[in-house]
Amino acid sequence: MSEKRRCMLPYDEYQSAGPFWMESTKRFMMALVPVKGVKAKNLLLPYARYIYSVANGVRLASSLQVDHVDGDRTHDVRTNLQVLTGAENRLKSMVERKSQGTVAEMVCPDCRGMFFREKRQTHLAKKGEFTACSRKCAGRFRKKLQDARAEHAVRAELTLKDLMRNNFVRWINNQNPTGKVLVEHKMVAEPWEDVSTATS
Repeated sequence: MSEKRRCMLPYDEYQSAGPFWMESTKRFMMALVPVKGVKAKNLLLPYARYIYSVANGVRLASSLQVDHVDGDRTHDVRTNLQVLTGAENRLKSMVERKSQGTVAEMVCPDCRGMFFREKRQTHLAKKGEFTACSRKCAGRFRKKLQDARAEHAVRAELTLKDLMRNNFVRWINNQNPTGKVLVEHKMVAEPWEDVSTATS
């Protein structure tokens, strides 16, 4: 770690040590320590964030992120830095990875909204039924699927029972040597048809 030196605005109440490489974050970092007599907490900042803040003389809100335009986290020069929200930064990252074929652009089956998701985290790789944009949408759509399958199962069962009953009716009538219809035959839908549209 380099020798401490007084920082420039907006961190002029700190002394800095760095930049230094941090393996866990895969980027250069800055350690800021308050000068003697100043009551403030120690800060650990990405070097890119420090450079942008000093160049513009402002401290960025915690909701804002400093992004590397070229995607190289080690290229910490002012002209390669831009401020994005967390959502904008994630979208930029997804678009970049989509061009590399590792991210899929999808449509949520529930809310019909467009979203990006890494292919390895979708049903395309996991061999599931669908991928929703959020847990909330996934829960709602899963409930819709369950209800639809339950309704279809009931309809199929009723139709099959009716068909079996009618076949029995035909057999009774065919066994009658007089030709008289012993049991009235009622038309029903075939098993693959919608029961609600069957005619009587």
